This record gives sequence, structure tokens and C-alpha cells, in this order.
Amino acid sequence: MQTQADLAKEVVLLRQENAFLKEELAQFKRMVFGSKKERFIAADPDQQGLFDIRVSPQEVQRETVTYQREKTSKKGKAKRLLLPAHLPREEEVIKPEGLDMKNSSKIGEKVTEVLEYTPWQVLCP
Repeated sequence: MQTQADLAKEVVLLRQENAFLKEELAQFKRMVFGSKKERFIAADPDQQGLFDIRVSPQEVQRETVTYQREKTSKKGKAKRLLLPAHLPREEEVIKPEGLDMKNSSKIGEKVTEVLEYTPWQVLCP
């Protein structure tokens, strides 16, 4: 059986532990719910203790993740869909006029599709 002195020491220790836990809980609440000025700042050495967990470099596991994504078009430019294959197409080749093309070679080609329609053609195929 415990003596009165032992019980008094235990009460004092429990009150100290209770006060410490209340302060720690209040600190946690300020970090999570406090105003921006009171929130947790990692560079502040005074705000360590609640989540102060040290991990050795050997315990850290690293994983390399690779993925592919489509490169999006420049901002502001709409990406146009291809026109359906059943629509009639006309090919128009534009060549420079008045130049001697004997010793020339083709450098590149630019293809543009323009949708032109006449209302009566669309309604009555």
C-alpha cells in the first residue's frame, strides 16, 4: 500500500504531465487552426517538439516514378479537331509565279483544312 507522501508525489507528477499535455494540445491547435501569423513555421526553432521526428538517411526509401504526358498547346490557342472523312475535299497547290523552278527543291509543306459550306448543300446532300 502506498503512503500519503507517495500519493502526493504521484499527484504532483500527474498534474505536471496534465499541464504539459494541455500545452502541447494548445500548440497543436494553434498550428492547425490558428491565424496565419500563429501557424507553424518550419524554420522557427521555437516551434519544434510536437512533430520532431528524426529519420536517418538509411531509413528513407526513395522511389523513382516516370510518366508520359501530352504536351499542351500554347495558352490561348484552341486545338482544332480533324474534319470528318466523309466531307468533300479540294486540294489547292500554291506555287510561286515568275520564278525559275528547274533547280529548286521542295523544302516543306503546310496543309490547312477550311470548312466551307453552302446551307442548301448541307440540308440536301
